[in-house]
Amino acid sequence: KTFFPRSYPRSIRVNQYINVAHYGGITMAAICIILVVVVSISTYTNRKKKAITYAQPIFLYLLQVGLLFICIGAILNSTTPSQGTCTATQWFLLLGYSLELVPLLVKIAAINKIHQ
Repeated sequence: KTFFPRSYPRSIRVNQYINVAHYGGITMAAICIILVVVVSISTYTNRKKKAITYAQPIFLYLLQVGLLFICIGAILNSTTPSQGTCTATQWFLLLGYSLELVPLLVKIAAINKIHQ
């Protein structure tokens, strides 16, 4: 008796990468991009107000650029995979989370240093 794997003979299965869930992901990422752009414009127009001045507009811009990169990475993640989209997805997500979280951690550390 010989052992044959269940996948023998091999068959090529066409896998559709674009389905309803991917369209939902692209839609949510597009909505997030629109919201980030609206908040960025609002931050820029209100940059002279006291609340935005205390929050430091440059810090807010870094957070918004990070969120924008994360949204772009989500759109790329929902497309058909290729070498370029996989690499771009990883870079956008890495840069996005770095630009979003590092300034936040630095600001929290500065606040903790002031209150000690």
